[in-house]
Amino acid sequence: MPKSRLRLSCACTLLSAVLCSLAVAQELNPGHKELLVNSLRIEKRITEKQRLLLSSATQNRFALAHQVLEVEPGLMKLRIAPTTARAQNKPHNRTDDGIEMVPISSPPFDYTLSRGGGFSQSDTSTAWCGRNVVTGYNDSSAILMTLNAASGGLSFSGVAHSEDGGKTFTDLGYLDPGPSAFNFLVGNPAVVCANEQRFYYASMFSTTVQISPTRLAFKEAIGINISDDGGRTWSTPIAAVLRDPVHILERESLAIDPSNPQRLFVTFTDIDFATATAGPCIGQNQMLIEMVRSTDGGQSWSKPQAVKRICGNTGNAVNGSRVAVGPAGEVYVTYLFYDNINGREVIQVRRSDNHGVTFRKEVDVTTVVPAGADSMLQGLFLSNEYPSLAVDLSKGESRGSLYLAWTDGRNHSQLDLFSASGAYNFGDVLLARSDDQGQHWSTPVGVSPAANGANRDQFLPWVAVDFTGEVAVCYSDRRNDPQNNAIDHYCSVSKDRGSTFQDLRLTDSNWSTGHSNDMVLQPYYMETYDGVSPDWTGHNGGFFSAFQFQNYGNPNAYGVRLAHE
Repeated sequence: MPKSRLRLSCACTLLSAVLCSLAVAQELNPGHKELLVNSLRIEKRITEKQRLLLSSATQNRFALAHQVLEVEPGLMKLRIAPTTARAQNKPHNRTDDGIEMVPISSPPFDYTLSRGGGFSQSDTSTAWCGRNVVTGYNDSSAILMTLNAASGGLSFSGVAHSEDGGKTFTDLGYLDPGPSAFNFLVGNPAVVCANEQRFYYASMFSTTVQISPTRLAFKEAIGINISDDGGRTWSTPIAAVLRDPVHILERESLAIDPSNPQRLFVTFTDIDFATATAGPCIGQNQMLIEMVRSTDGGQSWSKPQAVKRICGNTGNAVNGSRVAVGPAGEVYVTYLFYDNINGREVIQVRRSDNHGVTFRKEVDVTTVVPAGADSMLQGLFLSNEYPSLAVDLSKGESRGSLYLAWTDGRNHSQLDLFSASGAYNFGDVLLARSDDQGQHWSTPVGVSPAANGANRDQFLPWVAVDFTGEVAVCYSDRRNDPQNNAIDHYCSVSKDRGSTFQDLRLTDSNWSTGHSNDMVLQPYYMETYDGVSPDWTGHNGGFFSAFQFQNYGNPNAYGVRLAHE
């Protein structure tokens, strides 16, 4: 038995023992069981090379299916009530800089289900409109709550909201997957807002459609949940795109048009295992960055449109798209192109001047050197070099400028005998700017290059611009540990369009990753992004940064509001 499966088996035995002490054994909900069986059908199509490109949400989906169906098929039922507000969180300690951390997810809740489960909240996405702030995150305790609920679907998606501008949050338990037991919100949140009341939450989604009076067909989808009361309550998911299970839909990104808030855009990766019968990849399978758009506030969606297409026999790949919209409604999509034929990774950008109907030719921004060794950072957890994209919507002369941030290992490397490549590349957070709508880009610069020397990792950056034109790049950072293990969260803030930055430490203490403690998740996953957001309404300057913080091995979502000075 592989070590990872052995570790999972032991953990599930512990989890089962805890649940046995709380409830009488029940059969697994038939709809939930079929959802998990379908997940294993999809997994069988994945090659080991493709698996490295999959999002954490999909990898965790597969891990959950193995756990419930193979390791603990007699999982006990808690019969938890439907979603309710489970905890209101109050501020945490202040950092040395006087910054106050606020719990977003509810840290004590994880231990009410199991002392050995190690439940994680991670991969945060935040939208801020006026007094209301909503943060979505992957939540492994949410999947256990919905797996053991009396009815309804499954949800890996957590959500919390604040009604006081991010000073306190109420954790809702999980995002509603809908009443059907065949619905599954897989996770990977992307949250935006149109105003103080209207919020949108995009997730990877698995569902069914009725194809006859007695027959359902599984579909892979991107789901959109909508709130019209500032994040207090949510609709059930609307499918922005539906595909047969010969597709895996990955790493969705969501954006709203500032010139028309009824217009929404979703990009995603489509791994298509079907043999194409038309187009440039005829006779092959495909990997694509695709986009759908809505012109009616998310109620209906266009057909998927290819932004970048890779044919299966080339050996190349593409992933990690982000979409952003400029002040006049121009649409920008960035992604990482794995040009394996030429042995390089390239960040590319495409622009649409007609609200996403057609796109200009892609622009190569820069080549990227992966950080870490063999796709992993020190501590043996997966990372990525996917770009984050922001557009300046301020009223000043910088209006319309674009910013890209990503992790890059080009600057610092050392010999590593346990790496297949023979080297470990320490990650730096780099930033590039374009002042001509993405046609040309500045030379990449480090946002904090002298942070305690070269041999430390910075990773998982997110970039945002507030209504004054101030730029924030927030990221995980190991500068405070000479051994490059313990992690802090930092934001580097620039008042001069990225020429100089002030570093702000957001965490009141650092922590060593506990990524392999969560028995629901695949063992090499910690998180893959943490979002930072300005106030979309423009009423407040500054930013709200949400991030994973581990309290003695218990990963939770925390946040900090950075006030404009």
